[in-house]
Amino acid sequence: MARVQLQLKKRKRPDARTVEAAPCFLSQSQLEAMTEYEYADAQASSAPPVALPSLEDVAHKVKRLQDEGNVLAEAERYRAAMERWHQAIEYDPTHAVLHELLAQAHLALGEFFQGIQVATRATELAPTWADAHMTLARCQFNYGELDLALASLQTAVTLVTDPMELAALLDEAQDMARLRAERDAVLAQSGALLTTLTRPDDVQVAECKMNLARRINY
Repeated sequence: MARVQLQLKKRKRPDARTVEAAPCFLSQSQLEAMTEYEYADAQASSAPPVALPSLEDVAHKVKRLQDEGNVLAEAERYRAAMERWHQAIEYDPTHAVLHELLAQAHLALGEFFQGIQVATRATELAPTWADAHMTLARCQFNYGELDLALASLQTAVTLVTDPMELAALLDEAQDMARLRAERDAVLAQSGALLTTLTRPDDVQVAECKMNLARRINY
């Protein structure tokens, strides 16, 4: 019996001379002959497809940028760390941890108002996360907002589950409450003094001292 051999067929390649290249640009006569809809279709079909990053790619980039920022922050290179975290937030604007890390960096740099802004955003994104409220409280405290700081810290106390961390927070809250009581006593004395003053200059000085007392951390 004769042996049968199977051979792959060679695909015939088209003659280059018979293949008509698609024009990159339309001539003036072709453009004039096209309707608005045909022109729109031609424009849409000629645009190259845009490759969208997958969720896995985005998560990987965010994690990499966050880790790079953490390393820089540990080396006290806070500006460089913040750049990495801002880049990560561009990929994931709802990442509460990144906003809280930014708040910590602002706090370390003495930029308390900016810290309040990003820490507030962290608490909005993760309202049950104690760390976000703790960082917000410390930014508010250093900015001189004792009442707001104490309120944020008390919120954190209700969310903490670790006993040791809870004890430390309660001590911190007691210290803030004591400072607020001292401030209120100073304000009360200043208010009483204010009622006895008659000269406009003396009244203005006393009011300035009262306003400063509201913002100063004792």
